[in-house]
Amino acid sequence: MIRKYFYAITFALLAVSGPALAGGASYAGSVSVYTSGNWTYMIGTMNVRYNEKASGSPFVAAAGDIGSNISFFGKSSNNTNFSCYVAPDDPQYDEAVDIKNNLKNGSRLIAYMDTDVIFSKCVYVGLGNYSYYLD
Repeated sequence: MIRKYFYAITFALLAVSGPALAGGASYAGSVSVYTSGNWTYMIGTMNVRYNEKASGSPFVAAAGDIGSNISFFGKSSNNTNFSCYVAPDDPQYDEAVDIKNNLKNGSRLIAYMDTDVIFSKCVYVGLGNYSYYLD
């Protein structure tokens, strides 16, 4: 009896959600740079290059080799530039290398820096991978 209800419920969920999942949610890529007090931060999605409606040629990127600074940088649609780095002696260096190496279509990069810190060191870098940013 329980098995019968399980199959009936499973079938009903698949029948209703299947078409919705096939279309899927999708969000256009974007890059934003904000300043609040001493903090400047960038939130950017790697699929921004596919957003034909984005003005100003926004981009987001990460660069660096093992043992050297890892840089995170970008430009928003309103032409505000952002750049910060994580040095090899920084406690978050290994995570920064992982984040740089795992950026891909579907990724959203978040980087913060304290504007009172000399030479734009990143104080936080984060990465999320989301299906709705895939193109």
